[in-house]
Formats: sequence, structure tokens, C-alpha cells
Amino acid sequence: MRRLFIVVLTGALGCHRVTTYQTPPITGLRFTASSAVAGGRADTVVVRVAARNTAREARSLEGGICDGSLWLRVYADTTPRRSRVPVWDSRRWERARNPQAVCLAVAVSQTVEPGLEHVVAQYAVAMRVILGDSLRAGRYRLTAQLTSTGGAAGELEAGTLALAVPPL
Repeated sequence: MRRLFIVVLTGALGCHRVTTYQTPPITGLRFTASSAVAGGRADTVVVRVAARNTAREARSLEGGICDGSLWLRVYADTTPRRSRVPVWDSRRWERARNPQAVCLAVAVSQTVEPGLEHVVAQYAVAMRVILGDSLRAGRYRLTAQLTSTGGAAGELEAGTLALAVPPL
């Protein structure tokens, strides 16, 4: 007895459309960074990055929570801008602090409407962490770097602050 098998490949023979997700561009966004000393004991450095949308349509910033989308670099105030060797880097510090970190694929999206400006990222860290046991109190230049799935804002000047560990 013969058996006849008929295989219907509707997926292969029918209409097939591939849709891929396109990362939104960050063109048209102008970024600025600022820094300040905060906390009740003036013992915390806070860096904020704002985005102004100069495009004619809304722009979105997307990223995950792995490694954060904003990191801070600290330079000795006397370091020439072109040498760019930081004395402290938040990304290196975060990775060294928790080398076995588990990364969850969580997406964060923020939309900036045309003509508006919003703070899109903030990073706060204790001065004690930055200075540690190897850096002296003094003036330091800070930069911020913001990344998004659509690109990076580059290293933004965030100002110069006097850093010192307050007494306990």
C-alpha cells in the first residue's frame, strides 16, 4: 500500500514580508551636559545631560539598562583637553564593582518633541567614590557620554568642580 504525503508550505509559497525594526536617528538632537555638587553634606556629584530637538519631528532616544546609557569621566583640571586620559571613569568603576552583573534586556525610550529640551539622563556618585584613596581634593574637569541605540552624543563637557571628601 502506497501512501501519498502532500506537504503544504504556505509560509514559503505565500506572501512573505520581513519587517525589521529601524533604530530612530538622533540627528537633530543637540546635547548639553552640566554638573553640580549636591547632597545634604555637599558630598555627591550629579551630572545631567539635556537634549534639545532642533528637528521638525519628534526624536527618540533608546537604550538598555546594561552599562547605563550615561557615564562620567573625570580629568585632572590641568590635563590638556586633547590628551583625554581620565583619572576616574564611571563605566570602569561600575564594571570593577560588579564584574558578574547580569544584564536584563530592558529597553528605555524617551521622546523629545520638536523645539523642546529635556533632561534625558542623570548620573550621581559620591565624591568619596571618585577620589577614592588615590586622588587629592582639588579641581577636576568632568565630561559625560550619552549613548543611544541610534548613536552616541560624544563626550560632552560637563564643567569643572572642586571635589573634596567632607569630614565624617
